[in-house]
Amino acid sequence: MICVVLLQSKMSGCAHILGSLCFHAALNAALAFVLDKWIEVLDMPFVCKGCVGIATMSLQYYIIAEVIDWLSHNLYSDIPFLNNDKRPQKTETKTPKMRGYAIYFARWAPALFMWTDKWLVKKGRGDVLPSPFGLGDIEIFPNGQLVHAYIPSGPFMMAKYYLWLAALVQLSLVGADLFYGFFHHCQHSNRWLYRWTDHMYHHQFRYPLAREGTWLGFGDLFVSSMCIGYFNVKATSLLLGDISLFELLMCISFVHEMNCCDHSGKVMPFHSGFPLLPFLSQPLGLNKSVEAHEAHHNFNKFSYGLLGVYDRIAGTAQYAT
Repeated sequence: MICVVLLQSKMSGCAHILGSLCFHAALNAALAFVLDKWIEVLDMPFVCKGCVGIATMSLQYYIIAEVIDWLSHNLYSDIPFLNNDKRPQKTETKTPKMRGYAIYFARWAPALFMWTDKWLVKKGRGDVLPSPFGLGDIEIFPNGQLVHAYIPSGPFMMAKYYLWLAALVQLSLVGADLFYGFFHHCQHSNRWLYRWTDHMYHHQFRYPLAREGTWLGFGDLFVSSMCIGYFNVKATSLLLGDISLFELLMCISFVHEMNCCDHSGKVMPFHSGFPLLPFLSQPLGLNKSVEAHEAHHNFNKFSYGLLGVYDRIAGTAQYAT
């Protein structure tokens, strides 16, 4: 997205996506460095770790949501909203901006605090692959013991790591879609669950903005945060092995982007259903998530997932035009 800002009118679709990838890599490398090297959060007592984890994850979401909202209303203002005549203007929402964030962060904190040790991964992968930033000598935790390992460099190993990271992020997105899609479908199918989780709070945003993607009722947010943040990453790590803090943040970061873009009501050129290998998005049918979730909010039914995989399996896909 940083590159997009500089080269708006002359960039191809791939360059927009490259800008998004650079943005996520820079943001999460900075967060991982601060957590791991500067304040050594992994060695903190649980309470301190929980507080730092809440602050870090909240900051990550806030930055991503605000950047996407700014892009949709400024840089990509020439791209029409899917419901342009009904969608609220930038400042016209039922819940004022900072009040909405405050409510979200207050509801988000208990779930994140409870699951801090699950979100902040302590050990790296035993199968050493190159760092995306060529850091050379780093610390990993095979079998629970701290050692130093040399990270090999070179084009082949960098390409291998990139493909591994692409698979990791994509499996995380699919996992988030499946876990959340199933829970979300149950909410809309069961009136008691819909009311108990206060899902109607979220559906007051019938034509929502990007930032409102995670503005949910307390019970709703508690379960949803596990679906899109913990269960999917845990399932992914079981398939691909233990992941580093940077890789964990990258997975969560792209889930946030998917969620924010789905609620933005606008198909922006940097968004892809397969973000690290975008040329696979359309052939795999992962390029309609924004249209699908826009329809969900417009009609309060259909299209319960975030990526589209769950709805294709469940036969509940519907698209706004």
